[in-house]
Amino acid sequence: MPKFHLMTYHGTLLFTNGTDLFHLPIRNSEPGYDLITVDLDFPTDQHRRFLENAEMGVLLGSFDMQGEIRVHYDYKNRTISLERNDQLACADIEAKVQFNRVERGGWEQFFLISESEYRNILFILQNSWIVSSSEAVVTNDKISFCPPFSINFGNEKFVDLRFNKLFFNDFPYRLIVLDKGWSIDEICLFRPLVFSAAFKNEFVLEQLYICLSSLHEFGNYAGHVHVITDQTRETLLQKVPLLDEARTTVDPLFPTDFVGYVASKYQILDWPLARNYQPLLFVDPDIVFDRDIGPMMHRIAISHKICAPMEVFSPLRTSPSVGASLIQQDGLEPRWSLGFNAGTLGIPNIAEHRKSLETIREIIRNRAHLFKRGEFEWIDQEVANYVSFKTEHFDTSSITKFANLTLDQNPSPLGLVHFWPPRKPKSKRDAMVEYIALLRSNR
Repeated sequence: MPKFHLMTYHGTLLFTNGTDLFHLPIRNSEPGYDLITVDLDFPTDQHRRFLENAEMGVLLGSFDMQGEIRVHYDYKNRTISLERNDQLACADIEAKVQFNRVERGGWEQFFLISESEYRNILFILQNSWIVSSSEAVVTNDKISFCPPFSINFGNEKFVDLRFNKLFFNDFPYRLIVLDKGWSIDEICLFRPLVFSAAFKNEFVLEQLYICLSSLHEFGNYAGHVHVITDQTRETLLQKVPLLDEARTTVDPLFPTDFVGYVASKYQILDWPLARNYQPLLFVDPDIVFDRDIGPMMHRIAISHKICAPMEVFSPLRTSPSVGASLIQQDGLEPRWSLGFNAGTLGIPNIAEHRKSLETIREIIRNRAHLFKRGEFEWIDQEVANYVSFKTEHFDTSSITKFANLTLDQNPSPLGLVHFWPPRKPKSKRDAMVEYIALLRSNR
C-alpha cells in the first residue's frame, strides 16, 4: 500500500512528538518530532469521478494516534480531511493540530504527498531553478511554501500542488507546471557546468588558461568547471588562480593527433557526473568571455535543443566546414539553411541529448575507420551540422546573440568572442591577450 505524508493548507507537513500532531516547515530541524507517514489506498479513478461529476468523497483508511484517525478523500477539492471522534483536525496558525472543528474549511484540509514526491521536494529545496517564462533564477534559499498547498519559487511562480499532477514529469531536469491551474510553464534545474578541452601545445594550453580566467573575471561565472586535458588538475589550478578548487575537475586524456584533439569534447558523455548538471556549455580554448554569461546559460537551460551560434557566412549547401559535403552525399537539400559553429555548444542536459551527441561521435569514429583518420578537415563541426540537419535541428537562435565569431576593431561585449579564424596558435594567443587588455582598460 502506498505511503504518504500530509501537507497542510499552509504548506507545512504533519509531524508528531509521539502523542500529539504538529505542523512544521518541511525543512524542520527541531529534534523530537517525527514526520508522519500513513499507508493509504489512494483512489486512481480521478478522471472517472470527474466525468460523472462526483461530489462524494471516500474513506481511504485510518491510523492510530490517541484514538483512530479516519482519512477521507474529497474528489472535488483534491484534498483529505482527518477525523477523530466526529471532530475534524485543524492546522491553525499555531504549530499544534487539534481535533476541534465540525465544518471543513481551508485549515481543515490536507494534501497527500507520496514518498517519491517528498524526495523530489527535498531535491527542489537543495538546488537553484529557472522559471522558463521569465528566465528568472531562483536560488534554493528563495524557495518556500505558502497557502494554499503551494511551492513559492521566489515570488516568480506559485505552484499549487492540487492542480499539478504533472509537476514531476521529466524530473529532475524540468518541472512541468500549470500556472493558475491551466497555463503551461516550466521550471528548469540550474546547476551549470562549463567544460573545455586542450592538449599538448603550449600556446593552445595558454589559450585555455586565458579562456578560463576570463570566464570568472568577466563572465562572472560561479559554477562547476570541467576540463578534458593531458595536464594535471594541480597545473590547471596553478595556471588559473581564479578557479574554485572545490568546483574544478579534470578528465585526463592523451590524444595524439588533430582528430583526437577536436573530437575530445564528446568524452563528456563518459564522465559519470555530467548527468548531474544543467545546463552544460562547451567552449573551445580560443574563446574569451567578455560579459556576464548568466543570460546565455539561462537560455541554454530552458531550451529543449542543443544550442550553437549560427555562422551567417556558412551556407549548408556550399560550406564543407558545416557539413555541405556530407549533406550533399546523403542526397539532402538544405536550400538556404545556414550552419553553426561547434566551438560553442550549449547542452541543456546530457540525459535528454545523449543520443544526438553519441550519434555525432559514432559517425566521426566510423568515417575515420571507413576512410582514413584525417579524411575530413573539420572533424566534428561538419558531422554535428549534418546530424543537426538530418535528425535533431539544433537551436541556432538562443545563443547566437551572445557570441562574436569575428572580432571587430571595437567590439561590443556580447558574452564571448571566439578567435576561430585559422591562424597559428601563438598568434591566436597573442590576440586573446590583447583583447583581455582592452577589456580591462574599458572596465
